[in-house]
Amino acid sequence: MRKHLFSATAFVMAFVMVFALLPQSVTVSAAFGDDERVFDDVPVNHWAADAIAQAVSAGYVNGYTDGTFKPDQKVTREEFIKMAVEAAGIDNSKLQDYPLWSMKYIAAAVEHGWIEARQYQMKLDTQYPEGVDNRGGYGASLDGISISADLAHFPLSRVEMAEIVLNALGESVENSKIADNISLEVLYDWKHRNNVMKKAVELGIIRGMASGKLLPYDTVTRAQAVMVIDRMLALKNGETLTVDATALEYVSSERDPWERAIRTTNLPSNADQFPYILHDIPNEMYEMPFFVWNKDRFLNPKEYFESDLYNVYDKPEFEKVLDKVEAGLNLMYNVDYRTMDPEAWSKELLKYQHNERSHTAWKYNMPFAEAVVANRVQIEGEFKVEPSTVYDNGRHHIVRVQYKFRINHADELNNMIVHDEYVRQYHGKVDIFNLQRNVWYEGYADVRVIFNDSRGIDIGFGGLSRTTTIFDNIMINGEHYVAIDPNSIRPADW
Repeated sequence: MRKHLFSATAFVMAFVMVFALLPQSVTVSAAFGDDERVFDDVPVNHWAADAIAQAVSAGYVNGYTDGTFKPDQKVTREEFIKMAVEAAGIDNSKLQDYPLWSMKYIAAAVEHGWIEARQYQMKLDTQYPEGVDNRGGYGASLDGISISADLAHFPLSRVEMAEIVLNALGESVENSKIADNISLEVLYDWKHRNNVMKKAVELGIIRGMASGKLLPYDTVTRAQAVMVIDRMLALKNGETLTVDATALEYVSSERDPWERAIRTTNLPSNADQFPYILHDIPNEMYEMPFFVWNKDRFLNPKEYFESDLYNVYDKPEFEKVLDKVEAGLNLMYNVDYRTMDPEAWSKELLKYQHNERSHTAWKYNMPFAEAVVANRVQIEGEFKVEPSTVYDNGRHHIVRVQYKFRINHADELNNMIVHDEYVRQYHGKVDIFNLQRNVWYEGYADVRVIFNDSRGIDIGFGGLSRTTTIFDNIMINGEHYVAIDPNSIRPADW
């Protein structure tokens, strides 16, 4: 990252205008008595009360005409950039007459290397946060550089705030990687995100949340912004900040795109076939062989994540499709005839199946739901999808799931005992499909998942196959079975 240093004096003097963001705001006098509060909604025991009081006393924080500060109100990207630019004493006069109020501050931040010129460029596939409108395109040219502000009105995330502050302080981040086009949730390459949060924690800029996690993609509130700016000022004045020990321990482990700890010891024998190995997943799940349909087109999970099939900018859509798969499996393996409404249940499952806009899955869902009632079926289970295991078997996209389920009651054990295409076809013909009552079936299974149509990942199009089975490739109670042909499913002899 480029380093740009400025004097602490200029920083403090300019900071007096930091929170003059909204025309309806008004300065509220600070009160420092033991039983008094600075604002009606900031009691003296509020975790940010001291920082807010100091900001008000110095004159650079404004409240609202109703006597509130709104400490939990979200801060947008452009609002925080305005704070940082004014606090740093950066000249923002080059775009003084630009119609978008924040453009001059964004241009100043770009000029000083705090953000990328096209960091807030609008893309057609951008996922807009709830309640945030598409305000159209805003761009300007400054010294031959095209600057975008289309998405600058989005809520600011903790990792973005950390990035801006680190750049403002002239702190470099190892292996920095900021892309030109940034979606809502995937702001950075996840390894870069790890480096940003680690550096910010080590300097005391960022601390853990009540959960103990750093939550880099959570939004930033006004109170949090005041605290971070207070820490930024302290660092500029040469102070050393207290470092959150819990947060420091959290960043000591490398985190995956979903912020889970990656392990580097006691690895499975096929660790090189996965993008990384997680602390909380046993080697047995990784070492279950893949279901290879076409070896010439097969991509293991590592190859899949490095291919165009998985793009970091599609991560929100990728997650949503996998969420549909997980929700659908859990619905299928948690049924109770006493509460089953066949029509409502069938419609609910349809939401999680491939191409929810089509009702062709109805003929599979409704007969099973009716059979649950007629046969007095009760099933309890839990299915958990693991996104880092997605692979292409040469014909289908596959995701590995950890599962357990039990048939608690059924008048008859027949081919409609569970909602599975192979059980429906091969019950009574192949022993593995003759499921029994009161037996916990558990292990790992590879499940087909449909991500996209011809345009790319599509949450409406993607989901479970309408003829879902968990028996293509499955570990059941320690025994591995594979079904290239369901009629010949057998213990795997890999």
